[in-house]
Amino acid sequence: MDAWPQIQNAGFDFSGLLYSVWQDFSSTQLGMIVKDCQDQQVAKIRYRTAARGWIFIETPDGNFEADVSLRAVSDGSHSLCEFRRLSGGTYSKSLGILESRPPRGLHLATVFEYTLNGTPAGASRHIGEWVDYGRMLVLPPQLPLQIRLFVLALQARRS
Repeated sequence: MDAWPQIQNAGFDFSGLLYSVWQDFSSTQLGMIVKDCQDQQVAKIRYRTAARGWIFIETPDGNFEADVSLRAVSDGSHSLCEFRRLSGGTYSKSLGILESRPPRGLHLATVFEYTLNGTPAGASRHIGEWVDYGRMLVLPPQLPLQIRLFVLALQARRS
């Protein structure tokens, strides 16, 4: 599935692309397989019910759980990033303020634009027109992967 052409004209760095495809991990657990711009799997995201962290992110470098804050499973007391819902959504921590805003009006495949500290930083949208096959996200690769995965996980559940 060629996801990049759907947002490449926005001028963002291709190396910051992550995309996911919906996956049924079991009869009760839905999630996504996440790949990078080189089509390499970088994570699995699972959505859990009745758990402290309802989002579980599995990466080769460690596991993370999230609800409105992202935490390493090995250190659940330390938040790596926080999410607050405003008109779009705001993520904050040491990286600064990352905001997402949907465009005005109705759209079949809404493109959410991101700014980092007020500067354009990326975009997100679902893959496909009529059917939501997954989610694509492009953010600066300088942002830690686990934070970009957290944004992808939350964005996929929003639209």
